[in-house]
Amino acid sequence: MRRITFLLANALRYGAAKRNQFSYSEESRFIPIVTDQNERICVCVSDERKKYLIESIQDQLALGRSLEEIARKLRPIAADDEIESAVTAFKEQSAAVKATRIVNTLENDPDFETWYQGPSSSSDSHWQLLTEVLRNKKTRPWNDDMIRSLDHSSSTVVAHLAPPKSQVPRAVKGLVLGYVQSGKTANFSAVISKSVDAGYKLIIVFAGMHNILRLQTQARLHEEIVLPKESACTTLTRVDENGDFQKKLAVRANRVLGVGDGFTLVVLKKNASVLRNFIAWLEEASPETLQACPTLVIDDESDQASVNTNRPEDDPTAINDRIRNILKKFSVVSYVGYTATPFANVLIDASVTDDLFPKDFLVSLEKPLGYVGTEELFGRDAVEPQGALEGLPVIRTIADNEAARFAPKRKGAKTSHGEDEIAPSLLEALDSFVVACSARLSRNQWKQHMTMLVHTSHLVARHMVLKDAFDRLVLDMKMDRQTESDELKARLKEIWEKDYQPVSLRFKAAKALDFAAIWKNSEKFIERLEVVMENHASEERLTYDRPDPFWGIVIGGNTLSRGLTLEGLTTSYFVRGSKGYDTLLQMGRWFGYRPDYVDLTRIYVTDDLQAKFFHLATVEQEVRDEIKTMAANRERPIDVGLKIRTHPSMTVTSNLKMQAAKTGSLTYSATKIQALYMNLKDGKCLRENVQSVTQLLDSVEKYHGTPVDSGFDDFSACLLYRDVSPELIFQFLERYKFSGANIRFTSKMISDYIHDLNKVGELTKWSVAVMSSKSGTSFELGSGRKVFMVDRSIMKRSKSDRDPRAQHLKVITAPWDELIDLKDKLPDPDVRNTDQISKVESPVTETYFRQNVRPKERGLLLLYALNPHLEMTDETEKGHIESLSQTMPIRAASNAIAVAFVFPRTSNSKSTYSYIVNGTV
Repeated sequence: MRRITFLLANALRYGAAKRNQFSYSEESRFIPIVTDQNERICVCVSDERKKYLIESIQDQLALGRSLEEIARKLRPIAADDEIESAVTAFKEQSAAVKATRIVNTLENDPDFETWYQGPSSSSDSHWQLLTEVLRNKKTRPWNDDMIRSLDHSSSTVVAHLAPPKSQVPRAVKGLVLGYVQSGKTANFSAVISKSVDAGYKLIIVFAGMHNILRLQTQARLHEEIVLPKESACTTLTRVDENGDFQKKLAVRANRVLGVGDGFTLVVLKKNASVLRNFIAWLEEASPETLQACPTLVIDDESDQASVNTNRPEDDPTAINDRIRNILKKFSVVSYVGYTATPFANVLIDASVTDDLFPKDFLVSLEKPLGYVGTEELFGRDAVEPQGALEGLPVIRTIADNEAARFAPKRKGAKTSHGEDEIAPSLLEALDSFVVACSARLSRNQWKQHMTMLVHTSHLVARHMVLKDAFDRLVLDMKMDRQTESDELKARLKEIWEKDYQPVSLRFKAAKALDFAAIWKNSEKFIERLEVVMENHASEERLTYDRPDPFWGIVIGGNTLSRGLTLEGLTTSYFVRGSKGYDTLLQMGRWFGYRPDYVDLTRIYVTDDLQAKFFHLATVEQEVRDEIKTMAANRERPIDVGLKIRTHPSMTVTSNLKMQAAKTGSLTYSATKIQALYMNLKDGKCLRENVQSVTQLLDSVEKYHGTPVDSGFDDFSACLLYRDVSPELIFQFLERYKFSGANIRFTSKMISDYIHDLNKVGELTKWSVAVMSSKSGTSFELGSGRKVFMVDRSIMKRSKSDRDPRAQHLKVITAPWDELIDLKDKLPDPDVRNTDQISKVESPVTETYFRQNVRPKERGLLLLYALNPHLEMTDETEKGHIESLSQTMPIRAASNAIAVAFVFPRTSNSKSTYSYIVNGTV
C-alpha cells in the first residue's frame, strides 16, 4: 500500500510539472529515489525543472530564509532527492561565482549561501551608470581590469548584506579592510549602487569627523551615485561644507522613506548633535514605515569615533550609542564599517551583542594594481614565506635636531617666529617640490593637481606661523624666478642632478630630461604656486573643485591626518609623531596611486618615523596574511581573534579602545625564523659566534657522524648533518650571541620552545645544515670543513630601538633551502633539484612543507657563512650609504655566520613574542 501511495505522489508531482510546462525530454536526468522499503525508483527530472527549483531557492534566499527552511517549503512540490539535487547544483553555481572573486572573507556561517545573484545588467541600473562615470573620470579613468576588480570585491560585500526583501528581521554587521588612500570610497560607492539596485531604500553614510571630510564624501557620492540618475534619489544632505543634516531643512521622514520607488541618501559627519538630530527625524516616521525600509549603513573610517571607549559597565560613548540606536530603528539593516586600520574594530567587545563588532563578515580587499602603500615606500621586515622588502628610494631624512624645532612648546611659552619654524630640510623640501612638479609638467601633466603636504603640529597657532613664513618664502621665490636668480637656479639644478635624475633612471617608465626643461617649466609652476592653511580656523579652505588644477602647499594638522585625500600629493614633510598604530598610519596621506610620477614623489620624515612605518608595514602584512589563512580554514570572525604584533614604544590603538584586549604570544609552529638583525661591526662578537658554530660541528661529528648527502644537486657544496640531539642545539644557543633587536629570536625563547616540545616527543632529532654557494670565496670551519660564502645585503633604513648598533639583513635564507633535509619525505625520489618541486602542476609553498611534510621530531638549524667584504674601504662604504639604493652589501668587522631555524607544525605549541588579541572571542 505504501508503494502505491508513493507512486501516486510522484505521479501527482509529474502532473504538476506538466501543468507548469516542464517536459521530460531525452536530455532529462534520472534521479534515484529511495522508498521506506529501500526500493529504488528512478524519477525523471528535466533540466528546466531543476532550473526552476534553483530559481525558487534563490527567490527564497532573497526573502531571508535559510537553505534548511527553503528545503522544507519545497517539499509539497518536489521530492526530497529533487530538492537535494537542486540544492547541490545551486551550491556548485554559488561556489563557481565565489571562485571568480579573489577576496579573502571571514563569514559567520561557514555554509553561508547568499541571496545576491549579481549586479544588474540593465544600462539604466545604478551599477552600470557608476561604471560609466568611472570610465570617464577626468583624472585616472578606470579601465576594464579595474572595473572588473571593483565588481568582484563589491559583489562580495553585497552578497553578505541582509537581503533587502527579507520577510524576517535581519541585522548584519561587517567590516571591510582596505588600504590607506587605496580607493575604499570607490568600493562603497559600488556597494551602494548594487544595494540600491537590489532594493535597499535608505543609505546612511558616516563620513569622518570634520566638515571637509563629509563634504569630500558627499561630493564623490553625488558625482557617482546621484547625478547619473538624479530622479531616483532623494538627498538629505548637500554638497556644501555646511551641508550636513539639518532637521528643519529635511523632508518629512514618512514622506521620503515610505516612497515605493527610488532611494534616500544621507551623508553624516560623526558628530553627536548631528546624529541626535537625525535620530529625532527618523522617530517622526511611523514604525510601519521604518520596518518596511531596508537600510544600509556605511561607516567610513569606522575605527574612529564609532568605537565605544567607555567601560562595559558604563553607558556607551555618545557617537557609538547613537549609531547603535540608528541600527535598532530598522527591521532589515546592514552595517558595514570601512577602514584601513582595523585594530580598534577587531578589539570591540564581542560579548556586547548590540555593539559594532563585525560578527557576520570581514572582507579583506586585495591590494589594487598600481597602489603604493606602506611596504612599497618604507619596506618591511620578513613575513613568511617572503623575506624583507626594501622601500622605494623616495624617503628623505629630517635630522632630529631639525625635527625638534617643531616639538610642542612648554605650556605658556611664546609661539616662535616663522624663521625658527623653517628648518633647512623644510627649505630643501620646498625646492624639491618645485623641481618635481616642473618635471611633471615636462611629462605633460599640466591639467593635474600638484600638492605639497606640511604637517608638523596639531596646533592651529603653529599652522598660522608656518603659513606666514611660507607666504614670504613663496613670494621671494616668485620674485627670484622672475629675475632668473642664479642662486635659485643653482639650488634647483643641484637637487635635480643629485637627487631626481639618479632616482628616475631606476624607473623604466621615467623619461630622461635635462635641467633646461625643468628650469623652463618652473617659471609657470612658481607663478601659480599657492599656500593654503587647512584647519577649522582657515578663512579659505582647501578645494580641488576649481576650473584650474591646484598647485600648492597645504599646511595643517588634524584635518590632514585621516580621510582627506590630497590630490596629486608629490612632496610630504611630516614630523608629527604618534604612539598609536592606527593614528600614525592614517596620518600618512602619501599612500595611494602615483602611476606617472611615483619616481618624483619625496617624503621627508625622521629616522624614528621611518623605523615605525617599517614596523607598521610588517604588522599590516601579518594581519592580512592571518585573515587569508583564517578564510582558507573557513573560520568565523568571532571564533579567532586577529593577532596584532606589539612594538616596544607604540600602542596598537588607544588604550580606551583596547578594553576587551588581552596580551598573548605567538608560536614557532610551522615557521621559519631568521636572526635578521646582526652586530656586524662588533668583531669580537662575530669571532665568538664563528667559534660557537665550529664547536657545534665538532660535537655533532663526535656524537653523530660526518655530513651526509642531501640528495639535491642544489646543495652539493653544503654540509648536512642528521639526527642531531637537541642537547647540542641547546649548547649552541647558550654560546651564540644574538642581537637584542631580534624580537622573535632569542636564545631563551627558542630553548624554552624546544624543551617544551621535547617533553611530548617532538623536536628530538635535529638536522643541522651549513649552507653554501657552489663556488666563490671559501670559508674554513675547522677539522677540514669548508663551504663557500654567500652574499647578502643589509637594509639601510631599518633601525631598532632595542639595539641601535644592529644592522638588518634583507634576508638570510634562499627559497627552498629548508628542503635540504626532506628528500626522504618527498613522493618522487628521482627529484634532484628543488626548482623541479616548485614547478609541479599544483604549486606548493615552503609553508606547505612545514605544515604537512616536515616530521614533528625534525627541527632544522640553518647556518650561513656571510661574505664580510673585508676588503671594502671606508670610501666605498660611504658611497653605498649615500647611494639611493635602500640596500647595500655587508661590510663586517670579521667573518660572520647568520642563523635561521625551521620548525614543523605542532599542536603542542609554546608561545614566543607578544601580540594583542580580542579577549572576548
